[in-house]
This record gives sequence, structure tokens and C-alpha cells, in this order.
Amino acid sequence: MGREKTTISKGDFYFSVVAFMLLAFFFLFVLVRSINTLLSDIQPSEITTVKGVILNNAEITRVRTSRSIRIKIKEAPRYEFVIGYPHIDVTTTRQYVNEVTRFDTIELDILTTEYQAKISQTAPLKMMDRIGFYSIQVYGLREGNVSFLNLADYNKADDENAGSTIWLSSFLVLLFLGWSMYIMTFKRPKKATLFD
Repeated sequence: MGREKTTISKGDFYFSVVAFMLLAFFFLFVLVRSINTLLSDIQPSEITTVKGVILNNAEITRVRTSRSIRIKIKEAPRYEFVIGYPHIDVTTTRQYVNEVTRFDTIELDILTTEYQAKISQTAPLKMMDRIGFYSIQVYGLREGNVSFLNLADYNKADDENAGSTIWLSSFLVLLFLGWSMYIMTFKRPKKATLFD
């Protein structure tokens, strides 16, 4: 008893091809945008400095293998200011933990767009601002004349990490597109006639 050959109707076949092409273009667009974002450095003109009294202890938070610094300040208590991977690697973390204590005054560099949307609320929230709303990325961290993280080191860490991120993103896009092609080619609906 031979295996029943499965075929697909002409309309379903064209629909599958168009859907695959649209998905391919969408993922290619997202990949190109991600690469442009990763390769472009943050400029000093895009940064606003927030001065505040630190409310929590200066410590490094560990979750499995990742490390981060999470800061809460009196002037914006709703938000958590975060330095995560790979930027924590260029932050003088030991010096930060040893020298900064609760109620010290620190300076945080954050994106002006995030400052306007979340803290001063002078600009509307964008879709990306709603994701992780209570978390704000830190681009520079200082206490007085002592700098623990600066924008140049932040950008350098981004540039060094961009290659692996691009390769991983490309691999995931190709994996998804390959899986889609497999589904379209070998998982056709049963009992359909070719080109109805």
C-alpha cells in the first residue's frame, strides 16, 4: 500500500508563497533596522543628565549568569535606572559599590527622549517606551568628579557586542524562514487536488 501523495490547490499555493515572501521581507526589514541601530553610536546631544539622591544600596544584582546595576532615586522613585550587559563590563562596578552609599547624590545620563516621555512627561509615550516602562537605560553614571560609566565606554561596549548580536539575529531569521519553507513544502493539506 503506497503512501498517499498530498498536493495543494493553486490558490493555497499562491497564498503560501505570498505569505512567505511578506514574512521574509518583514524579517529582513527588522534585521536591517536592528543592524543600523546597533552600529550607530549614541551622541552626547541625545543625552540628558538627571541628578538625584540614591534610595537603594549600591550593589550588583545577579540573575543566573547576568549582572546589572539597578538604581532608584528620590527624584523619580517610580523608575529603576539600569546598567546591564554588556555595559556593566565597562563600568567600574567595584568602585561604585565601595564608594556610593544610600542618600548620596549621583548623576545619571539617560536618553532625552526617555526623559521627556517618562520623567518630565513633556512628550507622548512611544510604543517602545511602554515596553519595560519602569526601567530606564543608563548611559553614564557619576558621583561628583568620579565617573563609573561614560558615554564613550558605553558606545565602545555596544560596538564590541554588535557583531555577535547581528550573527545571532541573522541565524534566528534564517532558521524561521527555513522552518516556514519546510512547512510550506512538506506539510501540505491532505486530500487536496493539484491546481483545482
